[in-house]
Amino acid sequence: MTSAALHLKAAGLMRGAGGPISTPSEDRRSQGRPTGTAGYTLIEAILVCLVVGVIIALGASSFIHLIPKYRLHGAVWEVSAKLNEARYTAVLKNAPVRVRITGSAYCLEQQRGEDGSWLRLSGRRLEGVSLRANNAPIFHPQGTVSNLATIWVENGWGRYKITLAITGRIKATKG
Repeated sequence: MTSAALHLKAAGLMRGAGGPISTPSEDRRSQGRPTGTAGYTLIEAILVCLVVGVIIALGASSFIHLIPKYRLHGAVWEVSAKLNEARYTAVLKNAPVRVRITGSAYCLEQQRGEDGSWLRLSGRRLEGVSLRANNAPIFHPQGTVSNLATIWVENGWGRYKITLAITGRIKATKG
């Protein structure tokens, strides 16, 4: 035996008739991959990306029908918030503030003291919903409201009713 073989035998790395014990790198070679290759092939990576893309597409399409629901809820929240803003603006600026609803848009206007005309403060068109009101409420500096109004916010998902009390209280209910 050579001196290298004797060292291996002494270290316990040789078995029986002098055949070496298999090492982890030799085990990898026996799994069908050539020596020195590790990782994934390009085809394997493309297939994984394709499967992940299909799963994401199927998941996204199942949520598309929920968009009208969230637009409706967002519109109810926004109209209620703007009504509150109109009330507090009237108190802070000591001038009447009116909320006009037209189609799918709202507009806040402040009354000018000199000539009684209305100055536009803000407004916005809401996507995916329709707004309807029986009146244009006017908030006064005392926090009260005249021209009591009921505002309906609706789309294909449902309908909400926002009512104003004379005290300026705003209440949104489904239906």
